[in-house]
Amino acid sequence: MPSRYLFQFAQVHSEFRVPELQSISELNGFTVRFLDDPECNDPERPFMVLELENEEQARILAKRCILVKAIYDYYGHGSSYADLHKTNQSNREKWAAYIPDTSFKFFVSAFNHKIPQRRQRDVIESFAYMGFLGEINMKNPDVMFSCFEECE
Repeated sequence: MPSRYLFQFAQVHSEFRVPELQSISELNGFTVRFLDDPECNDPERPFMVLELENEEQARILAKRCILVKAIYDYYGHGSSYADLHKTNQSNREKWAAYIPDTSFKFFVSAFNHKIPQRRQRDVIESFAYMGFLGEINMKNPDVMFSCFEECE
């Protein structure tokens, strides 16, 4: 079953993002599936949500695509934090395995605006319902959770 991944792109050559993804995936014998949701597929934006068959395909694209800055396992998005949390809670099976004893770190970032340190902390604390019991490790965590804000 395909999984969704959040792709973060470099802020250059947006017209080459889709062709690069398609050519690298074709060269490696797999297909990238673009969602029907235009909000998730605008090549002018710094983020795209794409479907791949497995994590290995994401690793291949991350290694070979020069316009891809990072690829994240996708848990959800929303036009507000309430919407985001609702989607994230419905995808609990994706992150529940990390609850008992996995060291972790939260990262909050923004596109087209800056998030003050205090507000970043508030955003991180709003995910407290995830209930992670492992150590918070800012230097070398087992898993890193990222939250991105995009301002148009």
